[in-house]
Amino acid sequence: MWRGNIRPWAGTVAADTRFAWLGRLLLTALLAIGAVLLLQFIYAFALIEVGSHTDMAAARAHMLQAYDDGVIDQNEHPRWFFNRGGHTFTECTAWNLTLDDGRSASDIAFLPRLQYDVDREAPCASGRDIAAAIPATAFWVYHRYWHGYRLYTWPMIQWFSLQTVRFVNAFLILGAVVWFFRELRATIGNPATGIFFIVFVSLTDIWRIWVNTPQSVAMLIILAGAALFARVHRNRPDPRLAIVLAAVLGSLFNFFDFLSTPPMAPLLLAFIVLTTDEGRSAPADRRPSGLLLAGLVAASWFGGYALTWVAKWVLIVLISPDFHAAIADIVNQIELRTYGQENGGHIYFIPLLPTALMTLQSFISVGSIAVAVLFAALVLHLRRNWAAFDGRKFLRLSAPVLITTLWFEILSNHTQTHSHFTYRSQSTSIAILFTAAVMAIGTPTGIAAMLRELWTASKGPRPRASG
Repeated sequence: MWRGNIRPWAGTVAADTRFAWLGRLLLTALLAIGAVLLLQFIYAFALIEVGSHTDMAAARAHMLQAYDDGVIDQNEHPRWFFNRGGHTFTECTAWNLTLDDGRSASDIAFLPRLQYDVDREAPCASGRDIAAAIPATAFWVYHRYWHGYRLYTWPMIQWFSLQTVRFVNAFLILGAVVWFFRELRATIGNPATGIFFIVFVSLTDIWRIWVNTPQSVAMLIILAGAALFARVHRNRPDPRLAIVLAAVLGSLFNFFDFLSTPPMAPLLLAFIVLTTDEGRSAPADRRPSGLLLAGLVAASWFGGYALTWVAKWVLIVLISPDFHAAIADIVNQIELRTYGQENGGHIYFIPLLPTALMTLQSFISVGSIAVAVLFAALVLHLRRNWAAFDGRKFLRLSAPVLITTLWFEILSNHTQTHSHFTYRSQSTSIAILFTAAVMAIGTPTGIAAMLRELWTASKGPRPRASG
């Protein structure tokens, strides 16, 4: 067994064989798979228990009040501006599924259904009738996701108004941001962390995502999970622990997420591994290199993510009244979200086009101005300190951005169809590029110093005194 970072992966002691580290890696993979499979039983039990103990009458009353108060609107235009924004289709769909009622607890948990005609109606337009307990005339099974966010939405809408739920969303997101900031600062220091968060906050909708409850839950899992991973990996840099924890976080994200921003989480975890490795001296025990471990952590996250999805698909095929239709729905969605074309769709499948579109989408907000100023300051600082710039270190720390590129290219249809929220992962990649550039300079420089340097340069050289 490993003991923290004491026992080697590619060992130097006589007892180790040339490929002993492969055996340890296999054992770690089995531990990760076992942990993820165990979580599936927990997910199933939690959905049944929480769903069956939710007072749906109270939940519908709160949703009906939300429509009456203009917090949510059938025309997707809430009364107050601070409730607008985000992807309202996802928000209304999540609440529609949350109010699914009148069937067995296991059917509601594992075979959730939308209570309207998806070909003729929109989820927000039909939401008020559902809240008013008006019987639906059509249903559409939506079982390919776990829809684990319902563990949050069920009790919250039972106990609180929708407006209060959204304020709680904002509070939780703020807490996750602060926690991640503190853990990242403890890992890479103040200047780099400040630059990362300026770009991240400026180029994403993190400041208004709270109006979209399912995506708020997903973002909470990403940021809190990254903070936890950073803390654990910094204090106990055990490769086995990092790989297993990544698999667990990938599984949790799949359970709670609505396919909003999957590549952001492994992107952050891989970056944390690389930056933590940079802060240590060369290990005497010859742990796997930072790049190798970062790749294993990202692969483990995707492994936990994929295994959780496969487990759900197997479950619904086994319990669905029409397993042929269930299989067809899953296969059709996989084909569609990769390189499929929707009815009336005009998506172009050109290599690197999704990545380019995500990059452009990242700069549509007013926060781009702050990023542009920071970019100018960073470029000026790099030019004046080019001799101290370590290009290999920059490329090494930037390597995780390939994760988002691969995801965008593989799920080309989904990336382009839902660019208004899938772009968040690319915004995070841009933040990592900025951070990596600063960290690759030998002497760390604060943001204020770089901005002063830019301000001085913008005024031009001072005129010489005459005489």
